[in-house]
Amino acid sequence: MSYTPIFQKPYPDGWENLPSEDTPITAEVLDGYDEAIESIEDYLQNNDIVEVEANPVEVSTDSLTKINIGGTVYSVSGDSATVLTATLTAGSTSLTFSNAAITTTAMYDVYADKYGLTPTDITITTGQAVLTFEAQSSNVSVKLVIR
Repeated sequence: MSYTPIFQKPYPDGWENLPSEDTPITAEVLDGYDEAIESIEDYLQNNDIVEVEANPVEVSTDSLTKINIGGTVYSVSGDSATVLTATLTAGSTSLTFSNAAITTTAMYDVYADKYGLTPTDITITTGQAVLTFEAQSSNVSVKLVIR
């Protein structure tokens, strides 16, 4: 696919400074803008633009979508996550999650349905995560996302 330049300098001989000094811009700066635009258009005109086609509907268990760039198909995947949900009951200060995805090398995100609530401590061992919170006056739903 080729590009056809469309930019034309507003003043073929360049910009001129006015006697006014109300604005800090000068003819040199404006000429620089024009030259930058021309340079970009020259590059686009002299270098083929690779056609890109994305089909976000083509989603499978191993990829979010497939993208065709210049005839080569690439799969775009997201990182897989395990999401565990439990309830921190009113008055309790700890919540234990047990799952084989819990390891000492995984990454964790914690979410609660009460704004601003975060654990005061997290202890991770293989297969188990213990989250400690300040005691709450009502039940709170907590999600542990493991990546």
